[in-house]
Amino acid sequence: MALKHEQERLERDLKLDEMLQSESGRAAFWSELGEQAKKDSLIDLLEGTLSLEGDVIECGVYRGSSLFRICQALKQGGADKAVYACDSFEGFPDDRVTTRDTTLFRPLTKLRAKFRLASDVPDRIQRFSRHYGVPVQVVKGYFSNTLPTLALDRLCFIHLDVDIYESYKECLERLYPLLTPGGVVVFDDYGSSKWPGAKRAVDEFFSTRPGKVERSTAREDAAWFVRKPLAAGA
Repeated sequence: MALKHEQERLERDLKLDEMLQSESGRAAFWSELGEQAKKDSLIDLLEGTLSLEGDVIECGVYRGSSLFRICQALKQGGADKAVYACDSFEGFPDDRVTTRDTTLFRPLTKLRAKFRLASDVPDRIQRFSRHYGVPVQVVKGYFSNTLPTLALDRLCFIHLDVDIYESYKECLERLYPLLTPGGVVVFDDYGSSKWPGAKRAVDEFFSTRPGKVERSTAREDAAWFVRKPLAAGA
């Protein structure tokens, strides 16, 4: 069933490729992204950080659906920010998926096989970037290898959709210190019963740091997030 679901996503993206070949199709997709943004609390949180210093990063891109909404919101908001899109585009490193991430009927073998149908996505992101004039730096590889190599200065917005305990831990430890006070980090999997390691990693990280996990319901689709405190040393 999971493989079928991923195949359906791929087929939808092939239809999107056809749309992007014409001016009318590109306009229709851009409008569609805007309508999606109106329902997305993640985008509401992003829009609230656009006046802050720093760039934008998404870890866990998969097939790019949230990344495209982020790019649309940045351009609509006139924000001059770099966008980093980080993913292996070939699934999880097997040794990073552990029993912290398993649930009933979702054993390690099943989890380790997920999200592998994405090798075409980096090229698709670059085509999107060219069509709409939104610069995106695609960062391909496992987070433990790629994040330390990025020349990041400050971030105003971090979107983490990385599913498993070890990946949330790695991304938070590397990226949260770069978040501008008042900036936001969003956790896609925090409230998901399918990915228990996500909540565990986030809760552990903030148990020793200022910052409170909250749930935004500003728009139809809710989002879990932390806004970095303004106090010095946070």
